[in-house]
Amino acid sequence: MGTRSLRQTSLVVDPPNGRVPARTPRPTSGWRRWPGGQPAAALTWEDRSLFERCISRGPLASLPTLYGNGLRIVQSPTTVAISHEMIHEARIIPLDGRAPAGGTLKSYMGYSTGRWESDTLVVETSGFTDKTALAGTRHSERLKVVERFTRVSADTVNYEATVTDPETWTRPWSVLVL
Repeated sequence: MGTRSLRQTSLVVDPPNGRVPARTPRPTSGWRRWPGGQPAAALTWEDRSLFERCISRGPLASLPTLYGNGLRIVQSPTTVAISHEMIHEARIIPLDGRAPAGGTLKSYMGYSTGRWESDTLVVETSGFTDKTALAGTRHSERLKVVERFTRVSADTVNYEATVTDPETWTRPWSVLVL
């Protein structure tokens, strides 16, 4: 298995300043906060994030973290499966051209569809619950994530993702792991 040191000053590549855009002023349900935005002491299990409770890493689970950065990507003619070492989540991504799941279906990891653009696997995911977070912020159910996985060597994949949620951030933003 390949490893790499992340020598980027920020994984955020858009906006160019390397910072996640400002949050919208919408009121959010979810984790309690002290004035000034810092998380308040947890009183119940609902005050703990799904990540902290080892239930789900949520959107952008393919980003590096403190430990458990291993991914296993397996492909069949009609499906790609991505298994994450940390929390042992698995995503099943159909490649058959179907439309993304819509309507009232919601899940922590959303519902993904994939396609190939040359040597890059492009995965579009929507249908998230509002119970997970990105960049320390609980997102809305309107979250959409477009990921790009490009194999650059036998054991290395570049990862790029664009996050769009007009209810949570003032503009879309992108991350890149080289």
